[in-house]
Amino acid sequence: MKTFALTSKRVAIGSAAALTLALGTAAVTTPAHAQGGDITRGVILGAIGGVALDQLANQPSRRDYYAAPPPRTDYVYERPAHRRVVREYVYHSHAASPAQQAFDSQPHRMRVSIQYQLMQRGLYNSGLDGAWGPGTSDALYSYARNHHKEGMLATVNGSDQLFSDLLG
Repeated sequence: MKTFALTSKRVAIGSAAALTLALGTAAVTTPAHAQGGDITRGVILGAIGGVALDQLANQPSRRDYYAAPPPRTDYVYERPAHRRVVREYVYHSHAASPAQQAFDSQPHRMRVSIQYQLMQRGLYNSGLDGAWGPGTSDALYSYARNHHKEGMLATVNGSDQLFSDLLG
């Protein structure tokens, strides 16, 4: 209802301004002697038109009524604490399995190639770093189990043979 009242007020002021301008323009553009020397009438109509235009200019625009609220500034941003989890696996030579001993005795390139072949078969999904870890161990034992060669991993020589079969 408030919007209707504002709209009606604007229409009324706009209509009055248009009428005042039309009358004021007609009075000012016609010679004073044609009106019988009534210059006062033209001046008064012009003044009324000026007041009406001033009122229109001071009216708030529709944008002011429907403007978005000012942006909030009370937000507090905290940088998330990202922590990189690094897993370190320490394997001691006295606790190493024969498969690990055979793997560690290979040159670095050969170890990376073994991991790559296990990755190609979908058994290994860790980094190709040439290091023995749970990913390499699980993948190698899965490969041996899939090919019914688990017994080969019980010895260093058997593990070397399994690596040769894997690298084909």
